[in-house]
Amino acid sequence: MDSSRNRIFAVDWMKGVMITIIVLHHFFCVPGFNHTYLPVDFFFFISGYFLMGGFSSKRSSAFQYTTKRISKFYPAVIVCFILSCITLHSRLDFSSLDAFVRTVGSFSFLLTLTNGLVTTIPFPVMDVTWFLSILVIAGFFVYALLDYDPKLACTIAFPFVIVFGYTLIFSHDASIQSGGVKFGFNLNLIRGFCDMSFGVLIHQLYSQHKESVDRKSTLFNMLFILATVLFVLIMVTKECHDLLSVVLLPFITLGLVMEKSWINSLLGHIRGGLFSVIGRYSFEILIIHQLVMIVFYKLLDIIGLHLPFLLLLLLDFIIVLFLSFCLRKFSDYLSSKLKTA
Repeated sequence: MDSSRNRIFAVDWMKGVMITIIVLHHFFCVPGFNHTYLPVDFFFFISGYFLMGGFSSKRSSAFQYTTKRISKFYPAVIVCFILSCITLHSRLDFSSLDAFVRTVGSFSFLLTLTNGLVTTIPFPVMDVTWFLSILVIAGFFVYALLDYDPKLACTIAFPFVIVFGYTLIFSHDASIQSGGVKFGFNLNLIRGFCDMSFGVLIHQLYSQHKESVDRKSTLFNMLFILATVLFVLIMVTKECHDLLSVVLLPFITLGLVMEKSWINSLLGHIRGGLFSVIGRYSFEILIIHQLVMIVFYKLLDIIGLHLPFLLLLLLDFIIVLFLSFCLRKFSDYLSSKLKTA
């Protein structure tokens, strides 16, 4: 671990791997990866884990936590949305009153909980705002429960949410990505709520039994390796084993964050490597990667240039990573201005 910044390189590395899988699938529909939505659950899960860490150290209110999330997430979303409109202005329809109403009404995508497209709005933002909205809304409920009574939340509320929520999801469909509404519950929101609650419980359990886990670090490191291999195999199998992936996430998380983590010690020597750099900007990459893809391919098509697959892939990642860095700096600047306003 980098003591100067208290950074867990293994978490950055895993986030980098997961976001790379998502981006590659969106860019090229990588053959063999049939369940590339599963990394999303890792991001929900790890968000819950660090939400508990932040709650334990700072104890801000649920409202303060949520406004901080919004000020961090949505400036970047809005910037990307504006760029999307400029790039794909032909998708916006103001030709008649009805078209105008439909288009303006589609701006509600900023609060959408559905992973789908609205035809009047460019899709680079649409494809990720469902995730961000759930991260904010589910995060608010998780934090509010902790703020009300941490012990009650961790012993009764979160276990109930996990059992009831996953039962509801998997009784609707074998896939955790089934989406839709059942018994009045939005299944995507329940999915995020369950994953984040599970992450909170793992943080709580690790904090309470840290010495015991560290004494058995060899066992937990081996379980991490096994769980990671199985998680990858689940993504490439044709059959759906999403419930098993949920069971594997606690072991993957523990293997990343525990004090005697083999993977974190290894990555610490090289300061995380390339995937850790990608992981640090995973949020911005998630937002802009499809916009970059569209603009980049459009420019190549205009000039009639056909590049080899690997070179195209490399250029895509370089451009996305550079713009993600710029977007992070802009979002940090805007967030600081909003705080002082």
